[in-house]
Amino acid sequence: MKRWRAAVVAATVPLAVIGMAAPAQALHNSPYRELGGPGLARADTVRESQWYLDALHVPQAQQVTRGDGVIVAVIDSGVDAGHPDLAGAVLPGASFGADSRDGRTDPQGHGTKMAGVIGARGGGVNNALGIAPRARILPVAVPTQGQTGSIGPAIRWAVDHDAKVINLSLGRPGSDPLPAGEADALSYAMSKDVVVVVDAGNVRQLPSGNALAMVPGVVAVGGLAQSGGLWSGSVQARYVGLSAPAENIVNASARNVFDTGYSTGSGTSESAAIVSGIAALIRAKFPRLDANNVINRLIKTSVDKGPSGRDPQFGFGAVDARSAVTRDVAPTTTNPLGQPAAPSTSAGTGTGAGNPPGGGTDNDGASTSKLLLLLGIGVAVVFGLVILVVVIVLVARAGRRRSAPPPPPAPLAGQTAGAPPPYQPTPGPYGGQYQAPGPYPPPGQYQQPGQYQQPGQYQQPGQYQQPPPYPPPGRPAPPRQ
Repeated sequence: MKRWRAAVVAATVPLAVIGMAAPAQALHNSPYRELGGPGLARADTVRESQWYLDALHVPQAQQVTRGDGVIVAVIDSGVDAGHPDLAGAVLPGASFGADSRDGRTDPQGHGTKMAGVIGARGGGVNNALGIAPRARILPVAVPTQGQTGSIGPAIRWAVDHDAKVINLSLGRPGSDPLPAGEADALSYAMSKDVVVVVDAGNVRQLPSGNALAMVPGVVAVGGLAQSGGLWSGSVQARYVGLSAPAENIVNASARNVFDTGYSTGSGTSESAAIVSGIAALIRAKFPRLDANNVINRLIKTSVDKGPSGRDPQFGFGAVDARSAVTRDVAPTTTNPLGQPAAPSTSAGTGTGAGNPPGGGTDNDGASTSKLLLLLGIGVAVVFGLVILVVVIVLVARAGRRRSAPPPPPAPLAGQTAGAPPPYQPTPGPYGGQYQAPGPYPPPGQYQQPGQYQQPGQYQQPGQYQQPPPYPPPGRPAPPRQ
């Protein structure tokens, strides 16, 4: 018989958010229970209690990929970075108004559980194993215990620190409008090729559904029972995209909350963490796939349950880790879960670890640099266009000067201005030869003095081919040679 004892953590951990009548909250329907110590019987070992790993064919999927290097942001209560099963998996993180030191401590225990489900690196009989044990966990702590704050800056910070998958095992009442800053942060994440996974919600905490899961493009995950059917605590809604195990999920937990460092519990929080782990497996196996195709692969390789196609209970179906990393899937150009809205800005608000006081994320500096670069490029383009126009004008003027016809010659003495020029004798071998085309002067008139003064004697210019002396005036012309 398994030995459990009551956990010291309550069933829900409130995460207050500005502007909401009801706070966002970490979701698990029943109180977490601590898993017994290392002296348990074989049937009580941690690994053998992780029934969902075998149900999803995770061991077979891990023979193909273990999620190497993929950064998964866990936006939650923080992560116990010193947990033995998470050793080497947890990156430096951030705390946005939460009771957590740079995200690497967990005063509540919920965030560590999600991180363990995604990427615990154990695997021995008394160690927890995650879906993607070689993934990197980026812990981002958000406000808890009634503090005020927004998870929008936390989402943006995770995106700007290279998260490729974001796990949001958080809920917000579906009856209330989602704050614009958070909706815009989700759009920003999806515009940066990030897979955003959100729990569909638990009936006990969110009977009207989870407003975060209603944003187009996010992967909203409903819960499955250990029997394979619908978990009774899972919200049923049209926005449900996929389903994953939610009941009796065993994994690592914060050691400051659970003495043994392990706990079990049920909720769609765990369902979302499972899908985030499988998304990390896909991104490691197929690094060139964009977020749309990662989501498409999750959907196309799922096991359809309930009515054919998408339904409010199971979405498109139950995820299968092995099929997700082995089956052939036709590519897509769109997100099958809806088109996200365009983000209004890339600047965040709030303060995280390492951020300037009162400012947003470190993306502000990047945005300023981009703006200055764009202004510089604009000035250079305008200056270049001005130079180009000047060069074109100068070339056109030079061309007109080269192609302009020469001015007409000045008129000769006795010639009327504008009249065609008279024909001038062209020097030839004999005086009086007119080389230019006619009309010529009257036949026989030769212009050089002393040569053949009488008209009519010689009818054609150039008749005499022999060199002078010429025959005396009045003699008949010799035959033309």
